[in-house]
Amino acid sequence: MLILFIALGVFLGILGWKVIEAGVKTFPYLVAVAVVIWLVGFLLQNPLLFVLCIMVVIYLTLAIRGTPSRRAVENQGIGHVPTNIATKAIGKTPTIAFSGYYSPWYNPFDLKYFVVAKESNIMWIINYDPFSYEIVETYPISINDVFVEVKKGLLGGKVIIKTPEKIIKLNTNFQDRQEAEKLSDAILWPEPSVYSEEELQKTVYGQSPEDLVKQLKQWQKDPSSQPEIEYYYRNYTLQEKTLPRPLQKWEKEAEDYIPRLDEARSLEKLGDIEGALKVYLDIIEQYNPIGTVYYERPAIILERLGRLEQAISVCEKALANPYLEKSWSLFEKRLNRLKKKTNK
Repeated sequence: MLILFIALGVFLGILGWKVIEAGVKTFPYLVAVAVVIWLVGFLLQNPLLFVLCIMVVIYLTLAIRGTPSRRAVENQGIGHVPTNIATKAIGKTPTIAFSGYYSPWYNPFDLKYFVVAKESNIMWIINYDPFSYEIVETYPISINDVFVEVKKGLLGGKVIIKTPEKIIKLNTNFQDRQEAEKLSDAILWPEPSVYSEEELQKTVYGQSPEDLVKQLKQWQKDPSSQPEIEYYYRNYTLQEKTLPRPLQKWEKEAEDYIPRLDEARSLEKLGDIEGALKVYLDIIEQYNPIGTVYYERPAIILERLGRLEQAISVCEKALANPYLEKSWSLFEKRLNRLKKKTNK
């Protein structure tokens, strides 16, 4: 233990010199604390004080290593560290920025530091290294999806940020608590918009792919600018739910004319050819039915009855139906045959 204390004392001496070179005002006080702990531990040969001294030394080592990067951030812009970190992270100077650490108690080896900044309608949460101020993670949240609560303390306060994904509780100093209160006051808390399935279907399915892509790009930049898409993202995509696709016009029409096809077939079987023909022709007039049978049957019946002009008209309507493109050749052959018959 004696040898360990001597080695630690030597290292502490070197560290003290590095602290002087770093020129950070608070570091000499930490070195002084470490020296007192080391001296008491050395005299008592106490392992617990040795470990405590080691922790202070590690903290100082990390802090000294991060000094150049940290100073660069401190000297950037207006000199307000949270604002400088936010500006570096999001590329714009925020209107409000404050910093805090996320930990039940101040444990320097298990601290997560955050800057919270507001820019337009977006709140940014930026996780950064407390020793070097290097940015670890950045993510934006729509202001409408944030609840900020500030609990006042004697020297600072606790800021509770509730988002759809997580709750972050930050300990702040007095100045940062004031900035947090500004953010809290700046956020309007409207009732979240609720959209029906029909409204979402119009947004997701009821427009051209080009228009939808434009909306998605705008939503990506500012989620609050496209509330329907944001609602769909949070209530369907994140929940792994499927938004039913609305029936298209041809699908709705099919629900009407398919039963009428069964009616026409039944009339044919009963020998009521004219009745069946009337139903077939009504379907063609009212809809663009999908299926060759809707055109083949009336064309065949009309040809048998010698009403060739009407049969030709049915074939031409089949050729004008884009849903029957794969069957157009069949109707072209029938049309040519019917035209030859009329020319005889």
